Amino acid sequence: MSVVPVPDGGAEWRARETVREVAAGPHLLLRLDVLGPTFPHRDVVPFVRLSDGRSSTAALMTEVSDDGTSLHAYFPTDVPLTGRIEFGYGSEVLGTLPIETGGEVERLEMARIDTPVHRVTTADPGAFAAQRR
Repeated sequence: MSVVPVPDGGAEWRARETVREVAAGPHLLLRLDVLGPTFPHRDVVPFVRLSDGRSSTAALMTEVSDDGTSLHAYFPTDVPLTGRIEFGYGSEVLGTLPIETGGEVERLEMARIDTPVHRVTTADPGAFAAQRR
């Protein structure tokens, strides 16, 4: 299957906090969704990263949605949403999206969650610590 770059304006993004069951229990993560025309399921691993021009932060994990219309990328909850979002497969960037100043993150109301949850941060990645070494 050939890889088709996503044209400018062919994708958008949204960010929200979410709880995922990971290894040792529930973890609070920042989920960044890249919504596009199509993201096929492939043998090559998809990626999403945030880049400010000097450095980049790769998602802790990235998944293709069941219907192939979006990428779901999971980051620490305190990662700064600045610069650009880059996405693709393997080492090939398919597209980039600007992060407008004041990009909104939909935050969960922690008081409504009745089980202990590990908040994943850049300083405390929880179950993702092995990936950061």
